[in-house]
Amino acid sequence: GRSSPDAMTELPERDIALVGDVYVDLLAKVDELPVWGEDRLASTTLLSPGGSTANTARFLGALPGSRARLFSATGTDAFGAYFRQEVASEGSVETAGSLTELEGIPTAVCIVLSGSQDRGFVSCNSSNAAIIASSFDRALLVQHKHVHIGGFFNLPGLHTAEFVELVASLSKAGLTLSLDSQFDVSGQWTGRGML
Repeated sequence: GRSSPDAMTELPERDIALVGDVYVDLLAKVDELPVWGEDRLASTTLLSPGGSTANTARFLGALPGSRARLFSATGTDAFGAYFRQEVASEGSVETAGSLTELEGIPTAVCIVLSGSQDRGFVSCNSSNAAIIASSFDRALLVQHKHVHIGGFFNLPGLHTAEFVELVASLSKAGLTLSLDSQFDVSGQWTGRGML
């Protein structure tokens, strides 16, 4: 924990808890987008762990002198197993005790259509939408120097006073904080008034 100044010096230079969204991304490279009732060919496809928070955790965790722990959730389905296996095999992100498995809820999936000029997304937020403030172990969060909240608009269960209170308590405990809101499909950009 954070019981003494000496304990702080034992932490890696970049010691980050990353709270937020995870997806399994299905990427397809296309020349043009399909229209309803038609089909288009993809020149290539790729399955990959994804999500704003998960990607940030994977990249930060791979840096020398960094420790990254991912706080999120997947389903117990094949996509969830795939996500956990891929992240574990990379070895750069800690997930023990912080990556919850949600029974009966499918893992969030994002279909990414990538063209020569731009890209588009179709997302199912299932497991991300089920995450709430009590999903996270505060005692585990405060063992880090910094908490990054990612994909906030993909996490409607965190648009609550309880989550704001949790974040405030982390700040009071001396942790620094950052926020990556991600895109808001509702177009409101308020997080139900919590931002």
